Amino acid sequence: MAKITPYTFTDGESGISDELFDLFSGQDGDYFTVINGDLDGDNFVALPDIDYKNIQHNAFSGGGQVAGTAHLDFFAGGVGTPKGSGFFRGANLAVEARYLPVPGASIQFYLPYEAYVLLTWTVTWTNDSDDDTETSNMCFFVDGETVGNDKNPLETAFSRRVGRTMFGGSDATINSANWASATEASLQDRYKSRTWNGHYFTPGTAPLSPGWHTASIRVCAHPAVKQTRVRARSMKYVYFKYGATK
Repeated sequence: MAKITPYTFTDGESGISDELFDLFSGQDGDYFTVINGDLDGDNFVALPDIDYKNIQHNAFSGGGQVAGTAHLDFFAGGVGTPKGSGFFRGANLAVEARYLPVPGASIQFYLPYEAYVLLTWTVTWTNDSDDDTETSNMCFFVDGETVGNDKNPLETAFSRRVGRTMFGGSDATINSANWASATEASLQDRYKSRTWNGHYFTPGTAPLSPGWHTASIRVCAHPAVKQTRVRARSMKYVYFKYGATK
């Protein structure tokens, strides 16, 4: 609550009806009804005996998280004869609608007031691509949209990709020179997996509004990549009440 400095009445004073009315009706902005709320910085500057123990839990901040460790497989599909007969048949990596939320790295959260939000995540994934030019991609979304570039999710700091994770084809001998046999493709995912640890903080001039919001890591793969496997992943959020120091 805000600090109250009511009008001082003198014994025997007359003509106080206006001042008395203001104290209880809220006409001048310094009245008893503010006792019911509006804790602000004045309480800490003028009344230093109030500390964190006097603030209700979750009054200024809160948070939560989700995570998962079970493997998730996302299958792509090619043109004509689908390679994986799956989600990304004919996918365009530059189109947001092609990206699928990753369970365990996607969260919905509620803000009781306007707030800044810190989001942190980690995700590990690989694929069975034998071509450096065909990739599996991860991209960060807030409220269903990419951050930084709404035209191409890949042209932003909030995206990552994995290229070739398997040796094979015409260059199998070169890439697998130290292997006993280079006649077949050899899965190298333990070397070529990628782990992405990232974070995002709400811009200073744009706190999130009260209500429900979403944050997610989403995956998309080129149709030539038959399978993308997502391993351990998590998403955490911490929110801070906007204007709480005023």
